[in-house]
Amino acid sequence: MKPTLYFKIAASVIILLSFNSASGQEKVFTAGGGGSGSATSKKFFTKFFRFVDADTKVPLPGLKFAVIKNGTVINSNKADDKGYGLIRFTMSNYYPKVEINMNDDKYKKAEWKEDRNEINYKPVDVMVKFPSKKEVVDTVEVLLKRVPEPKK
Repeated sequence: MKPTLYFKIAASVIILLSFNSASGQEKVFTAGGGGSGSATSKKFFTKFFRFVDADTKVPLPGLKFAVIKNGTVINSNKADDKGYGLIRFTMSNYYPKVEINMNDDKYKKAEWKEDRNEINYKPVDVMVKFPSKKEVVDTVEVLLKRVPEPKK
């Protein structure tokens, strides 16, 4: 018996469907189209930096800072009146260890004057490690040393 055209088409469709479902990648359909993978988590991690003078142990309010990962600024902010600076992560962009920069010329052009601290400080340890990913909110103390003004 000779296979008919209808039989050949049906067999091809079945083979293609079984091959596609064996790929292991789930297809997610949304109103705007389709994509593959799983949905992202909406869980936020709120991390605080407490900026403290290394010599006097006094909190340093109002300092502008940048958070860097792999040489790229991922966030910047300003400490509040008690010396606390805030950064937020999601599950997809959480970093357990980041670099702190107090807006010096390393990541900013010298001509950008508006986002500078009036008094220059430098972190004693530029790398900051967060205690745990389990804690959704936690605080890390960052010790800062005052950078002397250049002599004129």
